[in-house]
Amino acid sequence: MFIGHYGASLLARQFEPRLRVSAIFVAAQWLDIVWCVLALAGVEHLRMVPGITASNGLDLYFMPYSHSLGAAILWGAAAFTVCRFAFSMERKMAALLAIIVSGHWVLDLVVHRHDLLVESGLPKAGLGLWNYALVAFLLEAGLLALGVGLALSQDRAKSKVRLYGLIGLALVMAGIQIFVS
Repeated sequence: MFIGHYGASLLARQFEPRLRVSAIFVAAQWLDIVWCVLALAGVEHLRMVPGITASNGLDLYFMPYSHSLGAAILWGAAAFTVCRFAFSMERKMAALLAIIVSGHWVLDLVVHRHDLLVESGLPKAGLGLWNYALVAFLLEAGLLALGVGLALSQDRAKSKVRLYGLIGLALVMAGIQIFVS
């Protein structure tokens, strides 16, 4: 999942409108940021296998430190701790950011093939929606549209530049999603 993470994070903002969009966007992609760093460092592993799914050719065969259920929970707890104590955020705001970080795994579960580790020794999980490219894209685009729509209705009194910026960003992200699928 790519743009769906952003849409879901905007939905979470409905519970705490004071959360900055930049903070929820970083939280939404935190597991992927960690994954990129670990993959580039050779700690987690992937390979390109054209046709492995209809949506992309990524075989994400070893990513226990970024995309296992346990890691997602630990990264969420770390996000809460850092936000609460290093950035002096209110408990509710820190908790929502932690939920966004950990919730990344749940959203990925829907689209990934069986490459997400639940627990060591158990089969990997994934519902495989990436095997149905159009359905996967429509789900992600729908989540993004819903999140942006709610954000726009919530921010009606804010500047038009900010509102149009969010719409423009959503359109660019949707374009990127179409391009890489």
